[in-house]
This record gives sequence, C-alpha cells and structure tokens, in this order.
Amino acid sequence: MDLQAANASASGGSGVIAYVIDTGVRSDHAQFGGRVESGYTAVSDGNGAEDCNGHGTHVAGTVGGADYGVAPSVSIVPVRVLDCYGSGNLSDVIAGLNWVVANHAPGQLAVANMSLGGGYSEALNAAMQSVIDDGVTMVVAAGNSDMDACGNSPASVAAAITVGATDANDQRASFSDYGTCVDLFAPGVDILSSWLDSSTATATLSGTSMAAPHVAGGVALTLASTHSTSTGEISTNVLGNASNNRVGGAGAGSPNRLLYVGGERDGSAPVPAVTPQPIATPTPARTASTPSALAAKLAITPRVATATRVGKQLVLTLPTAKGAVYKIYRDGKLVLTTRSSSPRVLVGKGKRIVFQVRKVMPTGLSPLSNKVIVIGTRIVVKPR
Repeated sequence: MDLQAANASASGGSGVIAYVIDTGVRSDHAQFGGRVESGYTAVSDGNGAEDCNGHGTHVAGTVGGADYGVAPSVSIVPVRVLDCYGSGNLSDVIAGLNWVVANHAPGQLAVANMSLGGGYSEALNAAMQSVIDDGVTMVVAAGNSDMDACGNSPASVAAAITVGATDANDQRASFSDYGTCVDLFAPGVDILSSWLDSSTATATLSGTSMAAPHVAGGVALTLASTHSTSTGEISTNVLGNASNNRVGGAGAGSPNRLLYVGGERDGSAPVPAVTPQPIATPTPARTASTPSALAAKLAITPRVATATRVGKQLVLTLPTAKGAVYKIYRDGKLVLTTRSSSPRVLVGKGKRIVFQVRKVMPTGLSPLSNKVIVIGTRIVVKPR
C-alpha cells in the first residue's frame, strides 16, 4: 500500500468523517492537526472521549494521521467504548454504535473503524447492521486468535468489511484470524503510528487492530472520490480494487485479497486513485499492547498467553500443555520462570508496568510477545 499515493488521493479524505470506536483518541496529537471532533464516551471515568490507553490513538493515526495515515485529511470522531485498560462491556459498545446512528447526519460521507472483538453476539451484530443501514461503511478487525473469524463479533457481520493482517512479506500474520468472513487483508505487523504518551509520541503495534484502520483509511479515500453514500458500492469498490493472490498462507476459506491504495499497478493502465498496493512496514520504534475488548481480554501475540482483567487484578493465562515452561518479563527484565501448572502472583500496584512472555521450546526461546501494559493492578499467572 503506497502511502504517498494514498495521501495525494482525493484530497486525503477531506469531507469524510471517520468514527473510531475504540479507547478514545488523544485529540491534541500533532498527527491530527485539530481534525479530531468532539465525540462520545460510554465510559464513566471522567476522561470523556480522550484516550488513556493508547490503542485508539494508534488506530486513529493509521486512519488519518498526517504522516502515518492513509487518509490524512479525514475528520476523526472518537467513540470511546473501552476503558484505560482496553476493556469494555458489550452494552457500552452497542451504546457507542447507537450514538453513531443518532449523530450521523443524512448524506454525510462516513466510515467507522472497530478494532475490537469478542465471542459471537447477535445483539452486537444487529447494532452493527443498524450503523451500516444508516449509510456508514463499517470496517472491523478479524481477530488475533489464528482461528475462523466467523465465530466472532463483529467480524462475522456480512455487510461489514472484515480485515485480516499481513506482515511486511505479504504473509498472513501468524495471529490473524481467517475464513470466509474475512473480506481482505492489510498490513498489521509492526505498524508505526501515533501514541498516547505525548502530543508527538509514536508506537509500533501488531494485530488485526492495526490492519483494519488501513482499510478504513482506504474507504475514506473512496468516499471522497466517489461521493457515494451506498455502503455496498463503497465495499465493492474497495474489494474490487484489491490486489488478488498476493497473500501467502491466507488461511482456509479466506479470499486472497490484499488492500491496494495507490496509482498504477504492475505497469498496467492507471486504476482509481483509491486502489491499494502492499506497503513495506515502517521500522519499529516501540511496541505496545493491542486490546481485544468485549471479553475484557488483551491478546498477546505470538499467542503464548492471554491477559484478562478480573476486578482489580489481571490474570495472565498460559494456554498450552500442562507443564510447559514460560519466562515472564516485567519492564524488560526477567522476573519469573514458571510452568503453566503453577499459579503465581506478580505485584504491580500503583504504577504503569509492562509485561511480556516467552515460551521455552526445544529449539530455544520463542520471540518476545507483544507488550501488555498494566496500570495499578496485580498480575496472577495461572494455567488454563
């Protein structure tokens, strides 16, 4: 995906609203240049629609950041449905979707990105469909469990654009969900974008959460160039312009489509400016966690563990065979070597702490997992 071509395309998505349904957005970040509008929060913690997790700011930066965004002129509307830990209730997510329907003006060109998910939910899928019926094109993350996306919501919504993740070599990311509910793939490994810590901060994250906003940005460009308010037409345009048969190991049932945003392709005649081409992923600057929201889970990739917030503690579950050995790192230092059958507690109260996991394998150690950021809580390590 050629960001330079995308940025020059259709005035960068000017005139289009992008709803970022997530953890909120840091509105004063330099990447947004004052384009973050007042939005909505379902979280009653006094932060309003401002981000206190980082995930939503990163996602918004990929949709519409000045340097990292596919559509750098789009207007961003934060719809905060997840808390500072990146978790939330199903009712809050549905409330956020209902707010979009109530506040989306007739005829307004709009796309919504949902880089969150959980188990299958008819109620959530119905709320999603209501947004689509209102004329907002919905883009959703497929999920990070290396499984069939059709078992998840909102990834299973047929009228939404469901996005899997690829790496810099156009291979399906090892964690990415797949299957017939996936519509196309986009870059989702080591993605550099805006971050929470300051108005100029950046971070490098991996996940289908990072792939979906690439597509949402592409949708914004399509909306700006076609002025179509038909979500079906927009989806057909984006999928029709995708590069075919470029994704390695796309997974059983997956369509082999890779997002293309650019000008000319393979030396052939020009295609519409909103059409995507594969991108070389930016050099990592920093790594952070990726929330997977509805079940209050943070997915650690590679998937050697799952972190779930339960009350005031975070339970780190080691999901492989009983007796497997893991190394757990706190703020970059090894603090625990444990077997999956041995519950342990790591105290981390009163400050922000970063945890990572490695599995001990016959060939050596697995790569470090993505980071899970914990604020003012304790960690319980236990077997599945």
